[in-house]
Amino acid sequence: MTDLLYLVQLMKQELPETLCDFEVLLEETCAGRHELRDRLPFGSLSNLARSHGVIRYGQAHTAGSDALVTLDLFFRISKSDDTHVESNKFDMESGKFDPSNGSAAAVHLKPSDFGDRSVAESRVASAL
Repeated sequence: MTDLLYLVQLMKQELPETLCDFEVLLEETCAGRHELRDRLPFGSLSNLARSHGVIRYGQAHTAGSDALVTLDLFFRISKSDDTHVESNKFDMESGKFDPSNGSAAAVHLKPSDFGDRSVAESRVASAL
């Protein structure tokens, strides 16, 4: 949540006064976001990864390692509940954001477009 709050502050320069206003703003700016915290039980990222068989590369609490664990968890949860996430802001072929399609505030990924973890890692890395 704090990452999204920081992103909103960068985009808008002023923050909503209430949590309710913040949620409304998120719906407007990041309508297609998927919150893993809403789909997983409470717990640390490392414990959730371990319980879902996700292998961590690197140390916990480092941005790259945490991002890859979160991405892998997203793919595993999406496969298990058959979530289909479309992309209109992220070009899967080039692995780049397409600013002509609107704000790229939320990355929309469709797991079946990646095939395997190594392809997903390289496409996400090239987009950054």
